[in-house]
Amino acid sequence: MDAAGGAGIRVGAIERVFASHPEAWLHALSVATGRPPEWLGALGGADADALADAWWTVCGPFVMRRVLARLQAIPSLSPKSSTSSSGPATDGAPEISGGA
Repeated sequence: MDAAGGAGIRVGAIERVFASHPEAWLHALSVATGRPPEWLGALGGADADALADAWWTVCGPFVMRRVLARLQAIPSLSPKSSTSSSGPATDGAPEISGGA
C-alpha cells in the first residue's frame, strides 16, 4: 500500500507519526491484539517486525481511510481549498519573496 485513495498520503508518513508517538503505536497494537502494552513492548527483532507487518495488513487500510477523512475535513487541506488558494501563492506576491 503506497498511497491511500490517490491522495498522496503514504504509509511511511503514518509510520513516522507512530515512531514519534510510540505510546500510540503500542496502544494501537494492544487494541488489535488484546495484549497489554508491556507484553508488546518486550517483543523484539523478527517478532516485532512480523507483528507490525500483520497489523498494517489488517488495520492499515482502515487507518489510512480515517487519516484521509480527517485531512479532508481540514478546509486548508481539502483539494477544493488548495486550488482556490493557490492563485496568490503563484502570482509573485511579495510576502513570499523571503528578501531582506
